[in-house]
Amino acid sequence: MIRATALFLFLFFPLSVWGEVVDQVAALVEGEVITLSEVRQLVQYKGWQISEEPEERRNSYLTVLDQIINQKLISREAQRTPGIQITQDDVAQQLQAYRQRFSSQDQFQEKLVSMEMTESTLRDLILRELTVWRFVQTRFEPFIIVMPAQIQKYYDEILVPELAQTGAPLPAFELVREQILEILILEKTNQEMDRWVKNSRGKAQVSVLLFRATPSSPNLPQELLTDWELQPVTIAP
Repeated sequence: MIRATALFLFLFFPLSVWGEVVDQVAALVEGEVITLSEVRQLVQYKGWQISEEPEERRNSYLTVLDQIINQKLISREAQRTPGIQITQDDVAQQLQAYRQRFSSQDQFQEKLVSMEMTESTLRDLILRELTVWRFVQTRFEPFIIVMPAQIQKYYDEILVPELAQTGAPLPAFELVREQILEILILEKTNQEMDRWVKNSRGKAQVSVLLFRATPSSPNLPQELLTDWELQPVTIAP
């Protein structure tokens, strides 16, 4: 009951008693809140360009939100899966690789400020992405089988026509065999992952609140609002 009351207050009163904006709820995944800040931060971190055209802008934000929802579901499952453990060293290594994109520490700190992130929230984001990657490696890749005939078919029916169309020289089959194998493993892994996500989404309690301006969702920033018809959303206590 306390949890339901706290959620009610957070959704219906996105402003604190001092008038400071706390954040806005974009979605709920099994009771876990995803904020609008998380959506914006991922966009900034990845360097994705968001269109200024209203409908495209809306769809882009919803696509990013959908990705975060999937990551949250995977993270929850990863906690129950043996062999999936991301260490602080793993996170530190990835953070250092990101930091090296900038010419100085000051420039790195300026980027954090522009993303409205702290180094701690950036570490959390990196941890989530590494967890997804490790989950895919552990749960799906070991069970992917690619037959030699499938590799040959890709070479004959996809690579050869593509190179012929561009006029590029055609490499011998044996020279590109391993590359084709990697492509097919990735494709099959993605297919298995998509099936798993679809099945998990069907079982999970997921409420998307972004762009649904109703009494049971928080107000949205003006630049994200649009004029199309919105469907009501209810949240069970």
